[in-house]
Amino acid sequence: MENEQRLLKSDDYVVVAAMVIVSTSIGIYYGITKKKQSSPFEYFLAGRRMTLIPMAFSAFATGMGPATVLGTPTESYNFGMQIVWWCIIQFLIAFILNWIFIPLYHKMGSMNVYKFLEVRYNTKTKNVVTTMAAVRAILQCSNIVYGTATALNRATNIETWVIIGSITGICVLYTSVGGMKGVMWADVIQAVAMVLSFVTVIVMGLIYVGGVGPVWKRSYESGRLQIFNFDTNPTTRHTFWTSTVGYFFSYLAGASTSQLVHQRYLTAPTIKEARRGNMLSLSMTASTVFLSQIIGIIIYAEYHTCDPIKSKTIQNMNQLVPEFVMKVMGAYPILPGLFFAGLLAACLSTMSSVYNSIPAIIMESLIQPSKPNMSAKQATVVCKLLAVVVGILNIMCILFTKNFPNVKQASVSTASIIDGSLLILILFGLLLPQASFKAALLSFLSGILVSLWIVIGGLIVRPPLKTKPLSVEGCSADNVTFRFHPEMTPDRSSAEENLQMPWITYFPLHSLSYIWISMIVIFVSGFVFIVMSQIFAKGEQWKLIRDVIPDSIQNFHRRLSKPLRKILLCDIYDEDEHLTKPVTQTRENVF
Repeated sequence: MENEQRLLKSDDYVVVAAMVIVSTSIGIYYGITKKKQSSPFEYFLAGRRMTLIPMAFSAFATGMGPATVLGTPTESYNFGMQIVWWCIIQFLIAFILNWIFIPLYHKMGSMNVYKFLEVRYNTKTKNVVTTMAAVRAILQCSNIVYGTATALNRATNIETWVIIGSITGICVLYTSVGGMKGVMWADVIQAVAMVLSFVTVIVMGLIYVGGVGPVWKRSYESGRLQIFNFDTNPTTRHTFWTSTVGYFFSYLAGASTSQLVHQRYLTAPTIKEARRGNMLSLSMTASTVFLSQIIGIIIYAEYHTCDPIKSKTIQNMNQLVPEFVMKVMGAYPILPGLFFAGLLAACLSTMSSVYNSIPAIIMESLIQPSKPNMSAKQATVVCKLLAVVVGILNIMCILFTKNFPNVKQASVSTASIIDGSLLILILFGLLLPQASFKAALLSFLSGILVSLWIVIGGLIVRPPLKTKPLSVEGCSADNVTFRFHPEMTPDRSSAEENLQMPWITYFPLHSLSYIWISMIVIFVSGFVFIVMSQIFAKGEQWKLIRDVIPDSIQNFHRRLSKPLRKILLCDIYDEDEHLTKPVTQTRENVF
């Protein structure tokens, strides 16, 4: 029947189950058969013997997640293709990572990318950042799990919290048992599943709506193909400026400071190999982000006269893509299962990265210093237990992150809480020898406070969003196919209610496009850092990082004029001094 809600069938469950079984089997295989994983060096860095394909595919899968599978199509459906500029910015960021951050982390020789902060400032700075980074990663992961669970709920009618518990349990199992090798090789399978699901949705979607012509016509008429919107209003969600300038700072802050991604690059034997992996990974990321935007306008072409949220066909925007998939492919065998296998793969890849990376930095920063005599075998057992703890905390944090309107906004907003401040700590720590740990901590904390104020304020106030045209003129009674759970409401409802309440006012920063948050935090943290650096004494630990300063930063210092060199560098090192001696990367200095 037309008004019957389509659900996954037995053959679809087989496809989804096959992907889960393969991922779990890989983890168990590496956990049982690879006895070398008895030390943290092997468990977290795979012995630094990973090749290009698993490293690049794992970094790609980690960076994608449901935020791309579910969130990006939703953005282009509601706001158009203005975000196509993200793809170009990602290529630019890839060069910056290769230029500065990958050499820095490799030369540090530690599995914890925040080890630099300890050497540059002090242990207290690193521990504060490590704690906040762990909180940020768990919050972001909880949003991803919740978005995936609500999407699967649409296609299965299984309770959302049952799905959350099942996904978490599966991921904790193969991550804790298989270590980094198991995670990375599982990511390869999951990355392939993601790409196949994208291609399948595009092909079947185009066939269903009648080809490229209707998609182009309906998207063009609604203004969704506009990519040169030069509106300077910072509250407009997506413009040319937010998608280039704003996204540049946002993506740079996240990509340059992510333990999850850079731990993959640290498994490479050389800096050259890590750089190659980064370029391949971000090339795949840019291509997939573009495909996800195409999916969004294909979905609009189908629902251009009957928006699923306004017609109450779905509970929230995280279910837009699954609703479309079930409508278009629900009558075909296997195809819906292929999409949901790809969605689950995206979720598991990001979750496994969190469950592996967060125990790594907790072990290095908080446990290892207090238990210096712990054996390698004992340390590995503790790391596995930490993965279980992180999984439990992940479920608990869903109570907070489920309040975001959609998975993409939640992903960017939670990342902005610390990424911008952390970027300033690392970058200014390299560029400004006079910076002290007091300036670093004050800068970091001020950025966090500003970002929390903006993000939480936006969640409380819920300013209305101005989307591209969305219509319900073509809806009929048969279109209302979904019954809401009592505790859930459509995610546009609060905004629409606010529109009916003229007495509600919004503080300007709470109405900003979420893309601007990281840039604001970067400028606030940078300003505080520079001012505090002039107040407090210069950092005496600059000399300790000379051997790990990337060549690009050294060249920058040498090209400064003498007056600037004297002001910024405080004559710490000579113009002609060469600082290119690398730190020897051995098992002993992994911690």
